[in-house]
Amino acid sequence: EFKIGHFSIRGIPTLLTNTRKYSTIPSVFKASATHLSGKNVYMYCTGGVRCERASMYLQALAESDEWPDGLEKPRGVYQLEGGIQKYLERYGTRKTEREEEEEGDHDDDDDD
Repeated sequence: EFKIGHFSIRGIPTLLTNTRKYSTIPSVFKASATHLSGKNVYMYCTGGVRCERASMYLQALAESDEWPDGLEKPRGVYQLEGGIQKYLERYGTRKTEREEEEEGDHDDDDDD
């Protein structure tokens, strides 16, 4: 899904999970605990189901004895309700600054 499209916000790192199965989520979260510690975590997926399950798992992990000692729990865990699909239905698509610049470059070529 990340390769198809993702949110890119300056100053906010993205954790690329490369997960194809829900069963890999526990090991991804455990390995990423230092990156998630003390931060707000925002999740999204295509339809919203997998990130809903993943967010519930992360919240449960953070409250369990399995959360690494000495690491702060995530400050908050949030998900994009309905996933990218609902988001696009509601808000449509928007070009990135780079796409707009590239489009502008092509427009200049037409003036020659």
